[in-house]
Amino acid sequence: MKKTLITLTRIVCSTFDIAEINTISRKTKFIYARAIIYSVMRNHLYMTYQAIGKVFNKNHATIIHATKELPFMLKYDKELNRKYIAILSEWLGEKIKEPQTPENMIKNLQDENYLLNLEILRLTEKVQSQESIIEQFKESKEAAGNQSIRNWINL
Repeated sequence: MKKTLITLTRIVCSTFDIAEINTISRKTKFIYARAIIYSVMRNHLYMTYQAIGKVFNKNHATIIHATKELPFMLKYDKELNRKYIAILSEWLGEKIKEPQTPENMIKNLQDENYLLNLEILRLTEKVQSQESIIEQFKESKEAAGNQSIRNWINL
């Protein structure tokens, strides 16, 4: 799919079930849709706040506010986060991984730490097992060596 502003607008409008993105409505779905489209334009099309404002006939401060608020909106509204990922996936034409929240990152790191500790325990047991085998070998070698000395003396 071609990465154009028109395509992005169509995707956002269909995702939020709205006819036009550039309305003056303060309904939540319009606020969310505008915030997403502004952020995508800023982060993926590398447009300035002023340029985005000109496209939608908005002040650049409005664009700044919406793009700065979007991460908080995504954090607290899981459905919005799902829609945002779906919009990006469709527009970019690739599978997007869900962004990691600090809580998810901590949980993943704790899980990884637990698995690494289990691996340490397994390897420690393996080393101890190998050390006991080496010790038994040394003892049998010494015993065999003493036996061969006795055999040599008794000749």
